[in-house]
Amino acid sequence: MAMFNIYNELVTRKYHTHFWSFATIFYICVGVITYVGPLLIAYYSLGFWLKESTYREQPEVRFKHDLILVLQGTSTVLGYSTYNNFNTILRNRLRTSTIKSQEVDENSDGRYDYLEFTLEMPINANEDVRSVQLLLFFHYKLHKYSSVELESLAYLHYDSGISGSSFYTDGDLLLKQKNPLSHKGSFTKFNTGIVDRTNTDVNALNLHSILTNYQARNLTTDFIGRYPSWISGKSTTFKIQTKIYYPEQTIIYRPGFWQLLKHAWIQYLAILFIFMFIFGHVKSFIYENRLVATIIKKKHHND
Repeated sequence: MAMFNIYNELVTRKYHTHFWSFATIFYICVGVITYVGPLLIAYYSLGFWLKESTYREQPEVRFKHDLILVLQGTSTVLGYSTYNNFNTILRNRLRTSTIKSQEVDENSDGRYDYLEFTLEMPINANEDVRSVQLLLFFHYKLHKYSSVELESLAYLHYDSGISGSSFYTDGDLLLKQKNPLSHKGSFTKFNTGIVDRTNTDVNALNLHSILTNYQARNLTTDFIGRYPSWISGKSTTFKIQTKIYYPEQTIIYRPGFWQLLKHAWIQYLAILFIFMFIFGHVKSFIYENRLVATIIKKKHHND
C-alpha cells in the first residue's frame, strides 16, 4: 500500500557541556580560528589597509599667457619672455615675437581641452637656430576630492644638428606627483609664481635654475611631446607651433577613514565566509560523532 506524509515535526539537538571540558576548549579554539584567522590572512597578505588609491579627473587648465623662449645657434643666443626682469637680462639678444594662442573646449563641458599656440621670432640673415627651449605657464586646478590649485609649466625643447626655420610638436600636459594627495581639504602651496618677477639675479633666472626649482615641487606638470618636426633651412622668422592637450588624469590620493574601513571589511568578510563554511562542518562532524564528551538535549519545534 502506498505511503504518504501526513505530519512533520522538527527536532533540535542541543549539545551541552561543562565550562572546564575538552568540548569547551574545542569550541573556543574553533571560534578563535574562524574569526581571527581571516583577519590575520587578510592583514599579512598585504593590501589590507589601503594606503593609497586613484581616481580620474579632467583638470581645469588655463594658459596664463606667460612664456620664456630661448633660441640658440652656432654663435647665436636669442630670447623673448613676458617677464620684464628676464627681458632686461637678455638686453640686445631680446627679440619681440608675434604670438597667437587659443584654448578650445571641444566637448562643451566648461573646461578647455587643448591649447593652440603659435610664435614667430624675427631672425637676421647672419643668425641661425639649432636649439629651442620654450616654457609656457599654466594655472592648473583639481576639484573632485581635495581642492588643488597650482601654477605649472610645459617645457618644450629640441636640439638639431642643422639650422632650422620652424619647429612643430603636439603633446599632453600631464600631472606628476611625488606624494599622494589628501582625500579632502585645500592644497594651494604651489599656487605661486614659478618665476619671481622682482628677482634680477642672473643665476636665478637661467632656465636650469627655473626648472631645477620647479622639479623640487611635489606637484608639477610635464609636456609629453609626440612626433616633433624640425623644418631645416633659413628664414626671416623662426616659427614654433604646438597643440597642448589637457587630458583626463589619474590622481593618486590617500583614502579617508571610511574608505579604509570599507576596503578592509570587504577583504575580511570574503575570507570569513570560507572559514565559517569549513569550520562549521568541522564542528558538526566533531559533535555529531561524539568525538568530545557532550550532553545531548532534544527540543521539539513546538516546545
